[in-house]
Amino acid sequence: MENEEQNFPDRKQDLDHRALDKYMQEHEIRKIFTEMLAYLVEKRSEDTLQGCLDFLQGYKK
Repeated sequence: MENEEQNFPDRKQDLDHRALDKYMQEHEIRKIFTEMLAYLVEKRSEDTLQGCLDFLQGYKK
């Protein structure tokens, strides 16, 4: 990836996005975010931050 970045410096942002997408897939981050959004909608949380914290505390268990 570093070699590609040196050859095409204007593509650095695209390469960064690919690395981020790979990281998110490996760690199932999109799945967790989707579950968190569903939780917030289901609970109708008025305080979004507190709703996210509640979800994460329950998710760890």
